Amino acid sequence: MLIKTRIVQNIFSDKSSLVVRALLANPKHRWTIPELSQKEKISTGLVMAVFKVLQEEGFLERYPAGRFSYTRLRDPEKLLAKWVHHYRFSQNRQVQFYSEQKGLLAKIRKYLMEECIPYALTLFSGAALVAPYVRDQGNALYIGVSEEDAEGALWKIQSRFSLIPPKAGGNICFTLPFYKSSVFRDARAIRGFQVVSNLHLYLDLINYPMVGAEQAEWLKARLKEKGTPIIGGEKQP
Repeated sequence: MLIKTRIVQNIFSDKSSLVVRALLANPKHRWTIPELSQKEKISTGLVMAVFKVLQEEGFLERYPAGRFSYTRLRDPEKLLAKWVHHYRFSQNRQVQFYSEQKGLLAKIRKYLMEECIPYALTLFSGAALVAPYVRDQGNALYIGVSEEDAEGALWKIQSRFSLIPPKAGGNICFTLPFYKSSVFRDARAIRGFQVVSNLHLYLDLINYPMVGAEQAEWLKARLKEKGTPIIGGEKQP
């Protein structure tokens, strides 16, 4: 039987990044293609294609041993750095508003839960619950609505909470995720709020304008101190 070889243009695209996330979450694991395919619920063809790119770039080492063959990640920090180079928070579709309401984020959380709309805090509002460093940088959250439904959903939120379209920068940012396959799946509850994974939080912050890099490096250092480093420190579903 002939197996069609799949070509991956970008290993950090939405679906392909599931492979990279799994590798970084457990960098010492001895992976097989069927195992990773089953874990991430993606095709073996996609895993093979991403493995091929990573192996060619020196990020994977294959240990051939017949039916006991396996693949292991090499230099995970370098792989993370490559991801940082390829990703920007601006790749997500964003809509900003302005409000001076107290407790607005908690009110929006309650509304989204009532409407069964997935959400996850990110950027500085996410970091404030994990490893606070930079304060008063506004709120940002991903929301799980389709591109087609986004305009209507955001109009309802804007009307419900009297949000103002800003003339300059806003202080609350609603974001449709580029990484829609993993952002809500990997989110966790912290102090009553859903927050993106530590890896996702770091990626969103590190290239963010102004003080994003400072917050990202603070986050990375504090997580390492706590024994939950960005690489190898999070439990995956």
